[in-house]
Amino acid sequence: MKKYIYILIIVLVVYGFVVWNNVNAADTGANSPGTMADDATVGTVAWSNPDRAKSLADGNATAVLSSLGVSHYLKATNFGFSIPTGATIDGILAEINKNFAGGYFPKDNSVKIVTSDGTLGSEDKANTDNWPFGTYISYGASNDLWNESWSDTDINDADFGVVISVKDTTGNKLYPFICHIRITVYYTEAETSNPTVTIKSQTKIIGNMIIK
Repeated sequence: MKKYIYILIIVLVVYGFVVWNNVNAADTGANSPGTMADDATVGTVAWSNPDRAKSLADGNATAVLSSLGVSHYLKATNFGFSIPTGATIDGILAEINKNFAGGYFPKDNSVKIVTSDGTLGSEDKANTDNWPFGTYISYGASNDLWNESWSDTDINDADFGVVISVKDTTGNKLYPFICHIRITVYYTEAETSNPTVTIKSQTKIIGNMIIK
């Protein structure tokens, strides 16, 4: 009899562990920004129609660069996240759909996270690749915190977001477009209490489980 009780305990504990992990590991899905803006913190060239980067269906935010010019930041915030209270933030993935016109390739100048107090993060994720034609480029990952510490309230704050600045490295006139920006946040929900398993037999205590 005891043998079957112990087998049942092992099965329940393993099942509970698997369910706990599946329930608590989560992500927000890809959210779009509620607010887009031209931010002159960097560069000299302004973005036109920044609101068009809120959705892939809205057209493009555009800039015109020449003579090794650098654009302002295109700033995306107000993503409307609702991370549960007490959750641990595991990673942040920003995806930026880029495009351009003409025969010369733009390049990233700067890509940074925007923290809940509106300041820019310390890590710059700009890459050195030529811009693609109408493709989402990923910055960060499910386990990448962008060298910052985050709480659920930081992510839920309307000021949280991302910025991108573009540059000309050719000396020619360039026409970069930002078609859409989206962010996915990965998190683990706050732990719940361990399950209690009750089996009618003689009483024993193993860990947090009571067996009767």
